[in-house]
Amino acid sequence: MGANASTSIHICQEPQSCMDSVHLEEEITPSQIKRHSFAASDDSDQEPSMTRQLHPIQMLSDPDAMPHLLPSCLQDAEKFATQAKRQYLVDNSRLQAATRGLGLRLQKIMDDTRPKRVVPWGSVVVGVDGGDGWLICEDGYLPTFAQGVAVLTPMPAKWFKVLLPGVSNVRSAQNISAPVLRTKSQGECLLGYEEGDWIALAEETGYMKMRSPRTGMRMLEPCIV
Repeated sequence: MGANASTSIHICQEPQSCMDSVHLEEEITPSQIKRHSFAASDDSDQEPSMTRQLHPIQMLSDPDAMPHLLPSCLQDAEKFATQAKRQYLVDNSRLQAATRGLGLRLQKIMDDTRPKRVVPWGSVVVGVDGGDGWLICEDGYLPTFAQGVAVLTPMPAKWFKVLLPGVSNVRSAQNISAPVLRTKSQGECLLGYEEGDWIALAEETGYMKMRSPRTGMRMLEPCIV
């Protein structure tokens, strides 16, 4: 890219209900991604500028983007940061779309023809239900309905029991260095989702390690309540 190229921020706009305009999900090709990766129009005599596609949650850590965020975007970012997340199956069983998957969008606009990426049918995503027909994910939005049928199905959480004596830490992220939000005592049962060697809590924010990073002993085990 030339020396005079500038960097622009993709700004999130006010949400639009996914029921205002619905259609079958479309695939995006590599050539489309390349073609839309520049902000300048074809008739512009300016050098094209690379568009940084940032989701509101990612914008929170970008001081230059913060003044441009609309209140609705900030509310979504706060929801994702403070509310318990849930796993969802990207479900094509009702829609029966002849496409590769569901388009992850940077804005709550159903007929956005340039999704950030395509989430394959049958995969599992993690997010917070925005209560407006959209799932708030870490790097974008997914519609919960398309053509009037559900395309995201909540996955059932599982019960786990704390095994280690004393207390076990609930952390803010899947990292043993992440801040401790609270602790759980031996024998406590909690609802969560397995994500590798971590449990994402279902009824509260936070993550717990399945095994002790120091001793390798199991800290949590599945249980029946």
